[in-house]
Amino acid sequence: MHFACARTGRVTSHREAHYGAIGRGGVRLESLRTAVEMIEEMLE
Repeated sequence: MHFACARTGRVTSHREAHYGAIGRGGVRLESLRTAVEMIEEMLE
């Protein structure tokens, strides 16, 4: 899965994640964690 996060004045962040065979619910949860982590990093 690919993620990107952009903010004015900052370099756009990109991340590729592979979660393995954890099921649809697991992938959704891990995707949310990845997205929130990227947003937090962009706000620092």
